[in-house]
Amino acid sequence: MFTEELGMAKLFLACEEGHRLSGLEESLRNAGAACLHCCVDFLSAPEEYRSFEPDVAIIDLSSPVGEGIALLEQFRAIDGPETHVPAVIVLDGLTVVTRQQALEAGVTDIVDRGTEYSEIVLRIRNVARSHRYYRQMRRQKNWLEDAVRNRTRQLEAARREVIERLALAAEYRDDDTGEHTRRVGKLSGLIAEAMGEDPIYVGSLEAAALLHDLGKIGIPDSLLLKTGPLTDQERLEMQQHTVMGAAILADCAEPVMLMACEIAITHHERWDGKGYPNGFQGEEIPLSGRIVSVADAYDAMVSERPYKTPMRRIDAIEEIVSCSGKQFDPRVVRAFLQVQQNDIVLQEIEGAKRPEPVLD
Repeated sequence: MFTEELGMAKLFLACEEGHRLSGLEESLRNAGAACLHCCVDFLSAPEEYRSFEPDVAIIDLSSPVGEGIALLEQFRAIDGPETHVPAVIVLDGLTVVTRQQALEAGVTDIVDRGTEYSEIVLRIRNVARSHRYYRQMRRQKNWLEDAVRNRTRQLEAARREVIERLALAAEYRDDDTGEHTRRVGKLSGLIAEAMGEDPIYVGSLEAAALLHDLGKIGIPDSLLLKTGPLTDQERLEMQQHTVMGAAILADCAEPVMLMACEIAITHHERWDGKGYPNGFQGEEIPLSGRIVSVADAYDAMVSERPYKTPMRRIDAIEEIVSCSGKQFDPRVVRAFLQVQQNDIVLQEIEGAKRPEPVLD
C-alpha cells in the first residue's frame, strides 16, 4: 500500500517502547511517509516535537491513555492557541471509556493497538489529508481577509478624498487652501476624543465635519466675500447655507455622510436655543453639531479672511469660554479647553509656531 498524501505530511511518532515503534514506523515508511520523525522517549518528546514542527502527531501507548493525553497537552502548549496540529493515539486495550477520555481531550482519532497496521496507516493518512485541507482553507481565509482589509482601506481612502474635495469646493472661494475644513475636522475629532467618545465615532466625526459648510456652494460671492456688515436680509440668506448643505447630503446611506448632513444643519444652532435654522436647544442639538459648533467658531476667529483679520488665539479661547452655557454646550467647551492644553497637538492642527499659553 502506498499513499502519496503521507509523503506530503510531516509526521511525528512518539512511542513508549522501541520494539513497537519499528512496526508502525516501517508501515508508515512503506506507505510513503517521507518526512517521519520517531521518538522513543516521552521525556524528550516535547523538545523534539518543538524542533520538528509536525503536521500530525502520533502517540503509541502501552500505558493508560492518561499518559498520552498528558503528552498531548504538552504538545498543545508548544503549538499555542492559533495552531491546530491533529493527534492520533494508538492504545492497547481500547475501551469506550478511554475513547471518550481521549476525544474529550481533543484527540483527532484513537486506534486500538490490535488493529492491522494497514488500517492504522490509512487512518493516519485520513487525518493528514483533513489537516491539509484545513491548512488550505486557512490560507484561503487569510488571503480573503487580507484582500478585504486592503479593499476596505482603498475604499476608505477614496471616500476620504471625495469628502475632502467636496469640502474644498465649498471653502475655495474664501479659503483656497481648504485648511479651515481640515482644522475644524481635526479639532472636532480631538474634542470628541477628550469627551470619551469611542474611536469609531471620533474618526467619523473628523471626516464628517469637513462638510460642515458644504452649503456655501449655494451662496453668491457678492455675499460670501462682502467686507462690510451684512444687512438683515443678507444675514438670513447667508444662514441658508445650513439648509443647502443638509439638502445636498440628504438621503445618503453611508453613516459618515449621514453625520455630515446632521452637522451641516445643526452646527449653527445654539445651546440657549437662539441659533439657526431651527432654534434647537440644549441636547436637542446632536452631539456632532455641538462639537463642530465650537471647533468652527474657534477656527473662524483665529483665521484670516478677506473681510476680517485673525483674532489672537488667547482671545478666541476666552470668547469660547464666555459663551459656554449660552452659545456652546459647557461639556464641549471643557473638552475644548482640555485639547487647548496640548501644544504639540495644536501645532499639528494649525501648522503654526508654538501658540501662546492658555490663561488660567
